[in-house]
Amino acid sequence: MELISMAQILAISVMLGALIGLERESSEKFLKIRRFAGIRSFILISLLGTMSAFLSSLYSDWVLIISFTMFMLFVINSYFVSSYKFDEIGSTTEIAAILTFIIGVLSFKEEFQIAIFIAIMITILLSSKRVLHQFINKIKKKEFIATLKFAIIAFILLPLLPNKAYGPYEVFNPYIIWLMVVFISSISFVGYIAVRLIGQKKGVGLTGLLGGMVSSTAVTMSFSQKSKKIKNNNALVFGTLVATAMKFVRVLFVVAILNQALLSSLTIPLVSMFIITLLIIYYFWKQPLKEVKHSIDLESPFSITPALKFGIFFVVILYISEIALDLFGNFGVYATSFFSGVADVDAIVVTMSQLGGNEILLKVAAIAITITVVVNTLIKAVIAFMFGSKNFAYKMTASVALILAAGIVGLIFA
Repeated sequence: MELISMAQILAISVMLGALIGLERESSEKFLKIRRFAGIRSFILISLLGTMSAFLSSLYSDWVLIISFTMFMLFVINSYFVSSYKFDEIGSTTEIAAILTFIIGVLSFKEEFQIAIFIAIMITILLSSKRVLHQFINKIKKKEFIATLKFAIIAFILLPLLPNKAYGPYEVFNPYIIWLMVVFISSISFVGYIAVRLIGQKKGVGLTGLLGGMVSSTAVTMSFSQKSKKIKNNNALVFGTLVATAMKFVRVLFVVAILNQALLSSLTIPLVSMFIITLLIIYYFWKQPLKEVKHSIDLESPFSITPALKFGIFFVVILYISEIALDLFGNFGVYATSFFSGVADVDAIVVTMSQLGGNEILLKVAAIAITITVVVNTLIKAVIAFMFGSKNFAYKMTASVALILAAGIVGLIFA
């Protein structure tokens, strides 16, 4: 191995060990507790792993085996001494030390991406102790059990499902369908965790931002009902529009993951709507906003029932889209997208991402998704009129009209 190459490896090993050690030492000072290893120790541990792997490559694999075994004994001994002397039973630092040794070995093997990723994840986990504990305290037992059930069904069932198309039009692929259920549920679950972690009874802007990651329709419904109880509705309109903006981001993210070729045809109309929404949000933000704290009732996306509902709806939309395309051509696809947008955005977005560039043209898929998003945005105004105050409904209608105009113009120039 060249000297310069070895120097680079050692430098990376030192930096990754220092990253983890810095977190441990800063945490030690902040919490006023004593641990067996700080920044210098973690640097040496990472270097120990690198040098053990280096000597193992020169002489024998036994060098690395013996070195790792001796280090494990040292860590175990330090754990028992710390537990006895300082009355601590936590083993987080010791586990981090073992992983740091492995990071040193990976650095020598020039597996830099893996080593850096592990080091960053360790640092994030070590520094998020209080946040994670607060989150656990806020999670209800029934929510945890529901999440656990879904995770078991999702990730154990998924590999067992056949990855093969069945039935008419050959669109019923059990593996792909369940994969999409897990994918969409996971996106919603991120927002749900954020809501539970930060708390629901925050300002309407933050509530709209986090709630919009799960369901912008649920946020609109909740804020509409709230608008009847207060006179100044600017804050509620502001929060509803924030949730709407998150819907556009969510759609673009899903398409980017599932069909990047479709993204270019879809970017102009959706980004146009997103930008106009941001401008309207800014307008209401500059208005006098009466502080409103309001919680929204969200069901965990990792519960079995909502996941199965989405799966069934997704299959139905797949078949309807294929039948409509066969009978009525592109017009049939557009009609399906229109009616789908009344109930759900995700199903048609995933469907068009699957069909775009295959059974239908990318342009047609982009128009279909835009129609769904436009209709779903229009539904926000309908909800505002049905469940909100007149003042809230008028402001939402005006906002929605501007957003839809931007989407239509964007679609023309796409």
